[in-house]
Amino acid sequence: MGKNKMDEQLGPQEETLADLSRADLDPDRPRESVEDIRDFIRKLPKTELHIHMDGSLRLSTLHELLKDATPVECQKAEHAIFSAFGEHVCLASCSEDALGRVVAVGDRAQNLEQYLVPFAVTLLVLQDEEKIRRVAREIVQDAAAQNVRHLELRFAPLLHEEHGLSLPRIVETVLKALQSAAEEINPPLTTGLIICGMRHDVEGTIVAAELACMYKEAGVVAFDIAGPERNNPPDLHLAAFKIIQNHMLRVTVHAGEGYGPRSIRSAIYDVTANRLGHGTRVYQDGDLFRYVVNTRIPLEMCLSSNVHTRTVHSYQTHPLLTYLRRGVRVTLNTDNTLISSTSISDEYEKVWRYLRATKDDLKMLAINGFNSTFQDYETANPMREENKRIIKSL
Repeated sequence: MGKNKMDEQLGPQEETLADLSRADLDPDRPRESVEDIRDFIRKLPKTELHIHMDGSLRLSTLHELLKDATPVECQKAEHAIFSAFGEHVCLASCSEDALGRVVAVGDRAQNLEQYLVPFAVTLLVLQDEEKIRRVAREIVQDAAAQNVRHLELRFAPLLHEEHGLSLPRIVETVLKALQSAAEEINPPLTTGLIICGMRHDVEGTIVAAELACMYKEAGVVAFDIAGPERNNPPDLHLAAFKIIQNHMLRVTVHAGEGYGPRSIRSAIYDVTANRLGHGTRVYQDGDLFRYVVNTRIPLEMCLSSNVHTRTVHSYQTHPLLTYLRRGVRVTLNTDNTLISSTSISDEYEKVWRYLRATKDDLKMLAINGFNSTFQDYETANPMREENKRIIKSL
């Protein structure tokens, strides 16, 4: 089946915000009030399976921690901001509002490369053990406030060595922070850690894979590769994934975000991905689409992030709901709460608002999340079944 035909079958209709507003007022298509849907989303147990530590700091925390950064440390990040957006900023002394304008890039980003610029800022404050611990704990606390019942945080340990921390110390700091924060939350929240290698660093990805396997029994639940997809296919990292496969650690791979179906095929066949990070462009290959449906490979979809990186043209044209209704195991996630100025509750509301999802659609997204975690089955199943019971009762 040709690409254009697949677009006709799977792509949502293009519509403007004005069209959407008129549809909301149509008496023949009653819609819940914003207050009602927000209350429903608040009560809905949720998962967060695709969230990056270095993209999900609280803005207030980043602003506070940057005061300790030296001018030399800030210089490279400030240059990157100026090159991308033409703005001069002194990161160590700017106001919180000014900092927000340069790190919460949202709709200002014109491509994936611009969207990634703020990571040069956030990584400045994630080179110290205490700061890493604080940020990881706050991410768990913020997720719990959104009624997230299971969170899988991901990060690339090799990006946090600049102040001399050893890789084991970095991983152990995050694992301990996740565990201690989760233990303080009632009702209980469970966590897992996903270790990332970077696509452009083949040797570093091997190191990251070995590190992930070292902590397989201590809370690391999967391995991922992240970074620019184009010209960095998964099969460049076969040595790293062989290590992962030998230790039978699970795999999720960023694919179908910055590149098309070829990246997704490589993630599935070359490195045996159990889940796909984004997978947004799977509709461009009909056979691949049917394979993903039939094998129940979960997609870790991130609505706002895909709009901000220009993976899709608009919220209204995102294929998430079409995928969901055609049998794809779609899960909903934030990707980067700071960079995209969002939360998991915001993402659910956007699916309702822009894609006209029903409450049943939102329930299915939540259930898919619990069915797609990387937890061990014996410990996860009671929690999964309890949350599915709550979801169905809403």
